Order: sequence, then C-alpha cells, then structure tokens
Amino acid sequence: MSDALMRFGGVFLSHNPSELKVVRKKSVGSDGTVREDISTVSGKGEVVGENAVYDLNTLQILERENKVCVLSLPTLGAHPAALTKLVLGARSRALRIEVEFEFSFTAVEEHPDITYEDVYHAYEGENLWDTADYYGADINELVRLNPHISDIRSMKYGEEIRLR
Repeated sequence: MSDALMRFGGVFLSHNPSELKVVRKKSVGSDGTVREDISTVSGKGEVVGENAVYDLNTLQILERENKVCVLSLPTLGAHPAALTKLVLGARSRALRIEVEFEFSFTAVEEHPDITYEDVYHAYEGENLWDTADYYGADINELVRLNPHISDIRSMKYGEEIRLR
C-alpha cells in the first residue's frame, strides 16, 4: 500500500514507523489462563505530504484530549489506543516532518463506542490488492463492494473504498 503503515484517528501516517517498539504485558484471568496483551507501541517516523501540517494538528489535539481512537498497524491489526506522546522533530524536507510517538492500548470492552473503519479513502497510486492485504479482507469481496472503482490497479487520491 505504497508505504501505508499506520492509521490513527483518521490520520494516515504513510511513512511510519521507521522504528517501532512493542511492549507486551501478561495478565492472569479469573480462570487461571495467562494472556499476553500489547500495552504500548512507540517509535519514530514521518508525517508526509501536502496535509502534513493538518495531520500533525489533528494528532496534537488527539494527544491533548487523550482521545481513544483505533490504531491500525499491519502486523498488529487494529486496536483502541490513546496517543500518549507526540514529539515533533525537524522538517527533513518540505512537507516531511519527523515525529516520535507512543500509544497506550486499551481494552475493547472499555470503549464500546469505538467503531472500526467501514470506509477507507485511498491515496494516489494505491491499489485494491494492497488495501485487501492491509485490512485482511478478501480481494473478491472488496471488488464486489466497490463496483464504482474503475481501475483496481491504481486508485485516485480520496477514492472511497467500502471495507464491509
């Protein structure tokens, strides 16, 4: 998905993470079973593109308000999380700003109001196969749900893709 790695609170973090650290915690349930859950994810990356400043402003508001949103990472899936740390680095180039971040995961049961994405808006040059892979969806189902997509090999910026 053309470097599409992270999404949080409606912000598409296309070049993240360049570094990622996952901290897991173990807990023992009332039945004696041991569970291992992700507690935090931290790392470094970049916010890129013509919307970089707008996306950073959105992230800063989400961090300040301690808002719980869905954090999507391809290797970890989608989980409710709060952005607990956001440090802006230097602009390495125009429309490219370095960031350092940390997310704290919360239990799904604690946030029944959180909904997982039903619609995704593509970025220029993405294709439907990458979208299917990223969201763990069946490519044939995505094609069926999206008859309006004229070329599944290369989508236009902002093109709406139904996921469910």
